[in-house]
Amino acid sequence: MQLVGIDGVDAVREGGGQAVLGPPGAPGRQGFAAVRRDDQHLRVQVQHRLHADLRRGEPRAYVDNGDGTIRDLSAHVADIGGKALDPASLAALAKLDAKSLPAVSGKPRATIYRMVMEQHICPYGLKALHLLRSRGYDVEDVWLTTREETDAFKAKHGVATTPQTFIEGERIGGLDDLRRHLGLKVRDPKALTYKPVIALFSITALMALAASQAVSGTPFTIRAAEWFIGFSMALLAFLKLRDIESFSSMFLNYDLLAKRWVPYATIYPFAEGLAGILMISGALNWISIPVALFIGIIGAVSVFKAVYIDKRELKCACVGGDSNVPLGFISLTENLMMIAMALWMLVAPAAMTMGHS
Repeated sequence: MQLVGIDGVDAVREGGGQAVLGPPGAPGRQGFAAVRRDDQHLRVQVQHRLHADLRRGEPRAYVDNGDGTIRDLSAHVADIGGKALDPASLAALAKLDAKSLPAVSGKPRATIYRMVMEQHICPYGLKALHLLRSRGYDVEDVWLTTREETDAFKAKHGVATTPQTFIEGERIGGLDDLRRHLGLKVRDPKALTYKPVIALFSITALMALAASQAVSGTPFTIRAAEWFIGFSMALLAFLKLRDIESFSSMFLNYDLLAKRWVPYATIYPFAEGLAGILMISGALNWISIPVALFIGIIGAVSVFKAVYIDKRELKCACVGGDSNVPLGFISLTENLMMIAMALWMLVAPAAMTMGHS
């Protein structure tokens, strides 16, 4: 998309229903519009109007004066092309009082075809419908109520999936295509992310603070820190146990003990969960402390070797075997937390006794 500055805004030139790259005067230019550089949504709306005008053979020019209103420039631009984009013409347009121009009435139009059946309503269709309405589109919601109707629609338009969105008569595609069209991010299922771990630690931290408030009348206590680690261990164990086969397969990629004795990969989440629950209760420290020390030390050494010595790029099994969490600092921190908690529980009674003496 070629952008030409007009008094702090951008002129978006269109040609043949597609953005035309090149300097003013490039062949194929049939329309342009002035849009704020930081307003992606408004730019998309203007482009849709240009596409519709071009298909009708009635190209026009539009301008946005900064208040989100699209205004018609056609009274001042007879031919969208040639001299209309010369510097002198652009300078003259920039001097116009945009508020004096007629506002373009109506919302951009969209049609969505989605499956709405007695026993199935497509969730992606609901998301696409919500996205269009939240972006100000006038949406025609067309239901595909039977499998035969859905298959006929797919065959007619040569598509493999629904929902399908059309904007001003132009097919955009499914939900991901719609998000790309509107300038939004599309989730990459293979992308590495720390979000699952961050979400888990955030929840367990709030749980620990809430428990401390309920028991001690204040959220900020030593017990809250202990509960945070205990809650984290218990929930991490739960995520691993959801699909223990998947977890163990990923765990075998880097854990040193599991590589030498495979059953350890299956035992690990049970041991982690047991240690976490006992730490929360403060009971049977003679079990929780050695278990946490054992699995924490082996885990920390294994992660450090794989990441910082062998320089391997692996996924961490810490939140289960189906995650895209990279093996690294966060994984090492999880094991160090277990070690720290075990050591604290080992020395805390003696420290508290000395404090009271």
